[in-house]
Amino acid sequence: MNKTTLTTLAALGLTIVAPCHAAPVASVSNAAIEARFENGELIIESKQAGPAKLVSRPLDGQATATVQGTALRLFRPDKRPLLSVTIAKNSPFALVQSMHQEPKEGTNLKNDRFLDAKLDLGIPAQKLATLGTTGLTGVDQHPGSHVFLAIADPATRRGMVAGFTTFKKADGILFSGRNGDAVTFAAQNDYGRYLLPAGKTVSGETLAIGFFADARLGLEQWADATAKVHNIRLKPRMAGYCTWYSQPHGGAGDEKNIRVVTDFAAKELAPFGFNYVQIDDYWQDGERRKGPAKVFERVNPKGPYPSGMKPSADYIRSKGLTAGIWYMPFSGDHEDPWFQDKLDWFAKNPDGTPYFTSWGGGSLDLTNPKVQDYVERIAKLTTKDWGYRFLKLDGLWTGFAAAQTYIANGYKPDDLGIATVHNPKLTPYEAYQQAFARLRKGSADGTYILGCCAPQNMRSFSGAIGNVDAMRVGPDNGPDWSTLQAGPIHGSNRYFFHNRIWHNDPDPVYIRASVPIDQARTIVSWVAMSGMLNASSEWYPNLPAERVDLLRRSLPAHNFNARPLDLFETALPQVWHVANPAQPNRHLISLFHWNAYAPGNISRTIDKLDLPAGETWVGYEYWSNTLVAPFSDRLETSIAPASCKIISLVALRPNPQILGSSRHITQGLMDLRDEAWSASKSTLSASSDVIAKDPYEVRILASGDASKAAMVTLDKASTKAGVTAEIQQRGSLVRLTLKSPDSRRISWSLKFEKTADAAIANVSVKNLAVKSAAYGRVELAWEKSNHLWIVRRDGGQPVLVDQASYVDSSPTPGREHVYEVAVWSGQKSGAPVSIKATTPSIPDLGPLPPAPEIHLSDLEPQEASAGSGQVQKDKTSVGSVLTIGGERFERGIGTHANSVITYPLKPEYRRFVAVVGLDDKQRKQKSGSVEFIVCIVREDRTLSESARSPKLTWDKAGRWHFDIPIPTGARAIQLVVEDAGDGNNGDLADWARAGFSTKE
Repeated sequence: MNKTTLTTLAALGLTIVAPCHAAPVASVSNAAIEARFENGELIIESKQAGPAKLVSRPLDGQATATVQGTALRLFRPDKRPLLSVTIAKNSPFALVQSMHQEPKEGTNLKNDRFLDAKLDLGIPAQKLATLGTTGLTGVDQHPGSHVFLAIADPATRRGMVAGFTTFKKADGILFSGRNGDAVTFAAQNDYGRYLLPAGKTVSGETLAIGFFADARLGLEQWADATAKVHNIRLKPRMAGYCTWYSQPHGGAGDEKNIRVVTDFAAKELAPFGFNYVQIDDYWQDGERRKGPAKVFERVNPKGPYPSGMKPSADYIRSKGLTAGIWYMPFSGDHEDPWFQDKLDWFAKNPDGTPYFTSWGGGSLDLTNPKVQDYVERIAKLTTKDWGYRFLKLDGLWTGFAAAQTYIANGYKPDDLGIATVHNPKLTPYEAYQQAFARLRKGSADGTYILGCCAPQNMRSFSGAIGNVDAMRVGPDNGPDWSTLQAGPIHGSNRYFFHNRIWHNDPDPVYIRASVPIDQARTIVSWVAMSGMLNASSEWYPNLPAERVDLLRRSLPAHNFNARPLDLFETALPQVWHVANPAQPNRHLISLFHWNAYAPGNISRTIDKLDLPAGETWVGYEYWSNTLVAPFSDRLETSIAPASCKIISLVALRPNPQILGSSRHITQGLMDLRDEAWSASKSTLSASSDVIAKDPYEVRILASGDASKAAMVTLDKASTKAGVTAEIQQRGSLVRLTLKSPDSRRISWSLKFEKTADAAIANVSVKNLAVKSAAYGRVELAWEKSNHLWIVRRDGGQPVLVDQASYVDSSPTPGREHVYEVAVWSGQKSGAPVSIKATTPSIPDLGPLPPAPEIHLSDLEPQEASAGSGQVQKDKTSVGSVLTIGGERFERGIGTHANSVITYPLKPEYRRFVAVVGLDDKQRKQKSGSVEFIVCIVREDRTLSESARSPKLTWDKAGRWHFDIPIPTGARAIQLVVEDAGDGNNGDLADWARAGFSTKE
């Protein structure tokens, strides 16, 4: 190597140790990473991320190495190439490729394990976690991972990230294991079938290996690099409706009702970001045999779309929405009459019979030009001729002629490559890439392609990279809590794919009335926070208004970098962080409690929240519509079973600042812009993107001397259009409500004045009293004033309240608690006032409520669902007499947890009364435990809890009384029975002697 060459390479930031001729040590490196061959060992080592290196001894030390430009090349003893390791300027990765050169034709390379190594992170193997397609495991507790693998220390997040960036001919598989305290690591190309050419040097797929102080960032950088290799340019995110799970009108829906749901979505959801309606399986012709029918060139004339598919697409598009359709592009049915003259289209088993997979049917031979023509033709038919611009492509693994492994996330050796095909010189992956290229060629410009679904067989996971806009990353979900978590599980451990390689599709959210409200809020919040594909499969016209509103608050998706903070700590992360770089002082933290059987506590220090140190943080929680007390070192909160908290945090400043907004679950992340405080004018200003006729509230913390909101000014265009603004203030919390007749961006400014209040230290809480101390509930009250207050129980975590009252819904039965209440100014607290309260050891029912004048069993509910059996009038859900604690009731409603029943309210209804409890019918099971909840739907369609029973069980109390005033303006009452967090076995529940009184 001459001097000029060395100078040029040095200018590129590369260090070359050893010329191209033989030398004891050959090395290439940059500032982040080094690869060297020394004493028969290949060593890839970090130069920045602490002690971290990968050591391999290829060919038992018999290999040799040279440096060629920026690559370290390894050779077999006969001089044939073995391995290439390239390190580019400014890259954190070493790029590793296997190399082959065969002297003769005929070698079939089924798989190639090209790297076996030991990983040294300076940490014993048993203390490390591995994240791959299997999920989070110990290093020796997974069968292998497709595409990527991270090995990291959960305590610090430091570790190694490895991931394939190409999939031209093969699937990339990564393994880890344990040998004592040491970690083993291996990489493999799975070709299935690769007939190596004679005398030609061929390279395997590219594996990127890097070391990172935070392996999450390493995974993200790997995804960015992979997207760059594949020249991925994602289309705008989609959000919409899938017919499949809908109740009623599921499956493919039908041509009448697809118009009904389209009309509803266009009117009620499209203004918020909803944009497609997709028709699923059952529209196509053919015989259903071990899975869907597979004649996609014809519409079933006796099916749900007898007029054909084009009229429905035209109607959907006429309403301003994108029409979507499901089909299986690489599947056929060799037994169907339509395919009888096309048997040469199928990949064949070794005995010559068509290769058949369960549910997926026959695998089309993607090396066959006739099949590639067919793939292009169907894409043209559906998108150009019929007008569907959203394709949901199912059963993608069938294109590999490999067995279905559903549900499999980890590596499972299969029969890839066993099939006989038209052109065996193409590997299954090469044929797959060519077929997808033809599919895209046939598709109309702008068509959005959703792949479905990776866990059917993970071969389609890597094969889809660069070919789809979105990918179903998990299996089918469902509305019950255990299956509903499939999306968050798979979406979390593959979060870094999202918005880089494709849009992650976690399958639909469920907001139907049978899903407990906390669970419905949690799943829409997770989708909104993660920013992933937001699909739903509900019959919208039948949904209660407050359930529809859940969808509105999750639309559209944000485009920011959301991360799970405990990715290497728990298999299903609980804590997420997202921020808008244009709002540097605002951070959004989401807390998810996935356990449905018991409440939990989440406690994380500032550094574990990815928040800047040295600040005091104050926030606003979206679902409870309440302030979050200031903290500077740790966020700590309790959280109910199967629920969430979405907290907008700002670093406390000595001036008014925005906490968030009501428009979206992300609280201003997308709809607030250009926040600015002018000290000289005492004015807070910003712009808000509002939706027509949707009241929009900005939550503002009025800190510092200028603490009284005095006057709001709107831009001239908004004022002229009829936009109105209203200010409400309680202490330091200001609520600015904007109402607009049309969707628009409103620029507003809020003038603040100084207040004449005495120093906060001299303001005390007056007349603090225990209003009630019942089983499971303590109510405090004090004299009203225009302040905010901080409440603590037993010196614990502070709670901020904006009303002169506080309800503790989790006191310990039979124990004395000490409560402290102090005024809070937005910056400082006054002197606390304390009071003691002791709750009973067992529930106190109180007096029997009067009988209702209007019985529920004489009314028709808006909605009624039961977790088992059915909601019934004047009898239990299983048809027996209503009986609670030995007392028979002639009137009432019988149901079974989990249950939701909603009744419209009339102005003359003044009180709701009921005797509730576990029905004696299932007393012998001794497993029943429920909570009864009464919720009020207000005029603005928001839902609030009015009253709740304690947990009712056979050993403590199986009965409770309700006598509740109905607030003015309420539009509906929702009666909920939850399973108390331990499953609904034996939860036969009665709303006995239940109804309304017209008396105050």
